[in-house]
Amino acid sequence: MLDELELRPGHPVLDLGCGPGTDPGALAEAVTAAGEGIGVDHDRAAVDTAEQRTLGQHAVWPPWATSGGSLPTASRPRPEGY
Repeated sequence: MLDELELRPGHPVLDLGCGPGTDPGALAEAVTAAGEGIGVDHDRAAVDTAEQRTLGQHAVWPPWATSGGSLPTASRPRPEGY
């Protein structure tokens, strides 16, 4: 999968529907500390598991990762602190 995505150090990468974090760790590793691997899922328990699986990696779990459909958009900016 990583070869097909052609991820490089410094790239941002977003995993929508990340589930329990099977892929975000590998994605974050591929983009290195210069990049950012962001995981989002509607299931809070899955995001909690994913966070634990990727401790120490460059994976990011934004405050809206389990927002139930309230993701930031052009008309609805990111929550403060992200």
